[in-house]
Amino acid sequence: MFGLTFKSSKVELKKYLSKFKGQAYSREYDRIEQLVFIKKDLARLLSSMPYAPTEDSKILVKKSGKLEMVPCLYMKGNENRLDIKVGKDDYLQLEWSDLPTESVLQVMDYYLELKIKSVKAWGLGKKGKIELADYALRMALFTDWNGLKEKSQSYAETAARYQRSYRVYVDRFLPPPIVKPKK
Repeated sequence: MFGLTFKSSKVELKKYLSKFKGQAYSREYDRIEQLVFIKKDLARLLSSMPYAPTEDSKILVKKSGKLEMVPCLYMKGNENRLDIKVGKDDYLQLEWSDLPTESVLQVMDYYLELKIKSVKAWGLGKKGKIELADYALRMALFTDWNGLKEKSQSYAETAARYQRSYRVYVDRFLPPPIVKPKK
């Protein structure tokens, strides 16, 4: 997987899932279902509230087949494409497949921080906390899927902190926490 683009077909996905039996199959199937929602969530966020990092921010993208850091004044998009403002009047139009994993995380982190600030500032009640926990749990799954175990545990803890009942999902979908030896 590159960013949010699954490069496998249904046949490959079936082959992958055939490695699992019983509860392990069910768990892995449910994890994949959650991963599919990430692009939809991000597209919804980007269409209603563009990603607007600090003025001197850059983002890694695939451009002409090569990875390249480009300025990012803001980014908006939908499920089909992304538009990144790279200069005063310059825009870069990209496919989702042009956004590598680390850039997806950069954008996801931005929205997670906004959600956390909103919950802290306005409370937003149970519904806001559930939305935040859903988002953090999907980030945990995404980073786990991409082999970023420590980041995954951090996002999982965020999900459980804002919605205690999510500990069940964290325990179901993610491997046990990484325990670092004490020095």
